[in-house]
Amino acid sequence: MLRIFSLSLIGALLAMLAGCSSTGSSATQNKLSAAGFNIKYANSSEKQAHLNALPQRQLVPHSRDGKMVYVFADAAGCNCAYVGTPSEYQQYRAIAQQEKVARMERDTARMQRDAALNWHRWGRIGRPYWHW
Repeated sequence: MLRIFSLSLIGALLAMLAGCSSTGSSATQNKLSAAGFNIKYANSSEKQAHLNALPQRQLVPHSRDGKMVYVFADAAGCNCAYVGTPSEYQQYRAIAQQEKVARMERDTARMQRDAALNWHRWGRIGRPYWHW
């Protein structure tokens, strides 16, 4: 019974890790969309070649017609590029900062809650995980 539980726990952890690796880019894309970036799809061979030549899954500045734009290319995912102005980039940075602050506040609250429970008074509970 314990072996089945530990195997299912390992399977669940591996599934979560696989999910985390694929959500990083989509989280960035959600923030870019919320900031007002425009989605440009590579619907021709010329656009596809240009999309593939761009740095992938990185938000980089480019000069286009004498104006600064920010581009996030994702040829493997959505086969598109997110293009935004400097003001949209500033909005993206603000959204990312707000999420970072919220994550830090949540982590701090979790640590304070755990400290308030005084788990250290209970001593070590059970055997270490490697004895399962």
